[in-house]
Amino acid sequence: MKRLACLGVLFCGTAAADPMVEDNVPAPPVQQPHGASLDVGTSIGRVEPMSGTVLTDEAVRISPHIAINHIFYIGGEFGIGRLSGNGPSQADSLPIKGPGSGLPDPNAGMVVPLAGTAATVEAVVGARGFAGIFSGGVELAAGARSVHLEDAGDSGTTLLWSTIYDARARVDVWPTPRLSVGATAELGFEDRNDVSLGLVVGFHMMPYDAAR
Repeated sequence: MKRLACLGVLFCGTAAADPMVEDNVPAPPVQQPHGASLDVGTSIGRVEPMSGTVLTDEAVRISPHIAINHIFYIGGEFGIGRLSGNGPSQADSLPIKGPGSGLPDPNAGMVVPLAGTAATVEAVVGARGFAGIFSGGVELAAGARSVHLEDAGDSGTTLLWSTIYDARARVDVWPTPRLSVGATAELGFEDRNDVSLGLVVGFHMMPYDAAR
């Protein structure tokens, strides 16, 4: 009986030490978490809503993002901006001056101060990499922009819709794993006359968006 017990103990010990037994056990699946974040920022730049009219754009932007792996993320962006500058009088869209006067607007075709707003909605795909507490990356965005312009004297208004395509570069510093502060530079693809620089603060649900 003692011999049988010793043999049993020896067999169990040998099986536990045999690496082949553990190697045959499949590893559990590894799931990549998808971190969600919200960027809130401001930017200043120039836009050309119509040929020959370049205006200053001061905007506020909100961008929700979702990480799809440790490099790429997708999201959207909503922006509203104030436009100012000089350009052709928007009274060109009004054929007469005053109700029933039958007279052309004397401001038509003149260069006058313009003011207005611009609203944008875009889909965004981005890629980034980390180096310590810093990260850098690029973004591509596509969407639509609505521009409302008027003369300083309110003599005419124009509403414009356009499709926009943008490329951005950004650099961020992470003071904490759930907070980032960064700078962006943007260039429009349409005619390369739309450019802007911005500052952005990011709030992250997971540390470093689960990207590191």
